[in-house]
Amino acid sequence: MNAVKQPIKFVHKLCDWYRANRRDLPFRENPDPYRILVSELMLQQTQMDTVIPYYMRFIEQFPNVASLAAASPESVLKAWEGLGYYRRARYLHQTAQTIMHKHNGVFPKTVSALKQLPGIGNYTAGAIASIAFNLPVPAVDGNVIRVMSRVLAEDCDFSQRKNVQQLEVLLEQLIQHDRPSDFTQALMELGALVCQKKPRCERCPVNAHCLAYANNEMMRYPHMPAKAQKTKLSYYVFLIGNSEQGYVFQKRPEDGLLAGLLQLPQYAGPFQTACKLLEEDLGISIVKTESLFLVHHVFTHIIWDMQVIHTIITDDASLTLHTLDNLPGTLSKAHRKILERLEK
Repeated sequence: MNAVKQPIKFVHKLCDWYRANRRDLPFRENPDPYRILVSELMLQQTQMDTVIPYYMRFIEQFPNVASLAAASPESVLKAWEGLGYYRRARYLHQTAQTIMHKHNGVFPKTVSALKQLPGIGNYTAGAIASIAFNLPVPAVDGNVIRVMSRVLAEDCDFSQRKNVQQLEVLLEQLIQHDRPSDFTQALMELGALVCQKKPRCERCPVNAHCLAYANNEMMRYPHMPAKAQKTKLSYYVFLIGNSEQGYVFQKRPEDGLLAGLLQLPQYAGPFQTACKLLEEDLGISIVKTESLFLVHHVFTHIIWDMQVIHTIITDDASLTLHTLDNLPGTLSKAHRKILERLEK
């Protein structure tokens, strides 16, 4: 892996730029490890503008690790509702409980100990260690990879752990030259504001150190392997009830995709098989069905095609209906999309 030109100057220019231009973000007001953890997990797969209001509400409801550890899983999921990727919320809750029960309420300060917490990997452990504890530990995310692959003109495949490890070694050397907390956040900030997919090189404080800029090859980096084709799954989603009285909901299994979340009754086809499964699961008889519309929902690796079916059942069926205001749990984003479509 190439070296950074004039590494000390590179680090000082980058950190000076950050201190003068950094965004006023709520989790930067207090470098508490709990708040850093919450922000970092929320920011995985989610844009900053979306995260900030969720972060503010979450911290107001669960201001510290003790309050989060004492909360019910349902209340944590409810506070997370709408952000998606709910496994992050479960990991966050489990981490808080682990810190309270195994660490006497005190965040561990070493990367190795942080990585023992539920759902915390190399990046999140590095971010907490460097930002909250000011330790000279790198944190490599997508923004950092984009910045450094251009600075180094390095076209290796960073989806491979061995290449990320080489970058971490290089960053461990660089981070020694300034305040580690500022250096880590400076790289992230540069990637978020300047060294974007379409870079704004004229605004970059370290463009004199960037090999890609010198060769006018910024768009060549980072090297991105071809994305795997998403798996497409087809379902029938049954609407039983109405918007005033509410609808029938089911709870998903406690493991796997969208674990434990609520959804409208959903079954894979063929249609007659899906109807039979619905009748057996709910103990009902279907009188009439009407196909309404198709809804697509994209996850990281799969796509759901959901054919929504308005379903009329016999009057003797005894089912519990819920509106969005009195749901006994957290509704999956995919199915909330269906109900929002009905309201249009």
